Amino acid sequence: MSKRSTIAMTPMPEFGYDPIPLILSGEKVHTLRKQRCHGQKEVCVKGKRTGIVLEFHSHVEMTIDEFLTQDFARADGFHNTYVTRAWENLMLFLEHFYGKVPETMWRNHFVIVQQPEEETE
Repeated sequence: MSKRSTIAMTPMPEFGYDPIPLILSGEKVHTLRKQRCHGQKEVCVKGKRTGIVLEFHSHVEMTIDEFLTQDFARADGFHNTYVTRAWENLMLFLEHFYGKVPETMWRNHFVIVQQPEEETE
């Protein structure tokens, strides 16, 4: 079992969010968080390690006007659902976790350094 720290990226279809396929395809290269991320972290889904290891290499502070846009929400892994657009899903997702949408957040950039089939003991 890895002793590496983890980062949750659990799909939440009710918010139009399914990040894992986008990470594996290289389409998702950042994650929005309230804090900066550093070093290597293993992605967890529903509390279980996936074998996907990301290395965080940079971060940029963003204001609500910068991250609560359709383009950014799509790049972060959100998509339109029947009744809401991607940016609205991001807004609802943030409200779900933080109670309200934070005024500023960090866009943490990463690269994949290990995928499940590459895992070694």
